[in-house]
Amino acid sequence: FALSDAYTKKGFFEKGLLIDKKLASLKPDDSVIFYNLACDYSLLSQLENSLSCLTQALSLGYDDFEHLEKDPDLENLRREPYYKELLSKAKQDK
Repeated sequence: FALSDAYTKKGFFEKGLLIDKKLASLKPDDSVIFYNLACDYSLLSQLENSLSCLTQALSLGYDDFEHLEKDPDLENLRREPYYKELLSKAKQDK
């Protein structure tokens, strides 16, 4: 987690993505890892992948909606109409 976070903070988004992909393969049921993948993809403007990973994170139990709605890493994703639908549904399900 720390290495991925360090890469992202330094602007090495592709390197952070590689680390998070490896983490996801090691811990496929970890909602935070999939949340981080959603952030990685959003920063790289790969919005379909970002939405997919965020959907997975939410289905695995990610529920820090306050952070999700303010996280600057997801700024690109929040512009997508499906993001609002996904978030609304996830909040209803909790």
